[in-house]
Amino acid sequence: MMVMKTLISFFQVTVLSIILVPLLVGCNRNPTLVEVGSVQIGKKDVEMRRRAMSVFSPQLSQKIALEQLIRSYTLSELLKKKGVNNLDASVEQEAKRFTESGKSNPKIAQVRKVFGSDEQTFRKVFILPMLADRVAYMDGYLKDSEFHKTQKQKADDFLTEVQKNPKGFEALAKKNGYVLKKGWLDSEKGLLWEPPREPASSNLPGGTFIADQWKRSVLNQLDPGKIASTFIEQGNAWVLLKKIGLSSSSKGSTEIAAVVVVREPFNVWIEKNRGLVPVTRISEQKLDSQ
Repeated sequence: MMVMKTLISFFQVTVLSIILVPLLVGCNRNPTLVEVGSVQIGKKDVEMRRRAMSVFSPQLSQKIALEQLIRSYTLSELLKKKGVNNLDASVEQEAKRFTESGKSNPKIAQVRKVFGSDEQTFRKVFILPMLADRVAYMDGYLKDSEFHKTQKQKADDFLTEVQKNPKGFEALAKKNGYVLKKGWLDSEKGLLWEPPREPASSNLPGGTFIADQWKRSVLNQLDPGKIASTFIEQGNAWVLLKKIGLSSSSKGSTEIAAVVVVREPFNVWIEKNRGLVPVTRISEQKLDSQ
């Protein structure tokens, strides 16, 4: 009788093992590798990211795909901490736009095919990372007045100084180490700048659209030799304009000068705020590095 009970118990345990083990394994098909704030990155997420991005970068490894996701979720979680909550809506809009674009773009269609009907993963590992940097830059970094406070104060101090001494515009710019550029408002080509174009002066746009904008908002109100009363925000810099007057070398053109005060870089903003979002690396040993 005792032997019979033992055999029955053994049989029950064996049957339960046969049933439960596959179920448990199935439930762990996407084990968590890294937690970024409230977001969990699973192995499936990493592999789907790698497969989607391999359409454009065939050599992309799982480890690189994981680091891309960590950066994107760090930024998305950081935006929430900063009270910026428009990323989810942007993801939905971009997902629809991207899917529609796939009808005429084979590469985009190929990416979309990777995810099939898995809309959640498509948004999580492809669309959100595509938008995270842009939204963090525009709505987080550029609008963080506290972060830019020091550089903005330097710009304001420079403005106060040159308004007292407009003739010292160029000399004061050089003294403070700011980029100084001469340019022209051409009646046909719009805004033109003297060469060479240093990296900092890439904040100075060209063309007719910006020329018309700057004429209406600033330059039409200035007499020759006068300096604008405020900076223009342009990308990651502030630009202060001085109207020199009619160009002697180009008929119908107005000569101008611009001083560029560059903000602290975007990556510095990320590093300064990274500590607000905890990143816990749980297991990365089984990822491909090549």
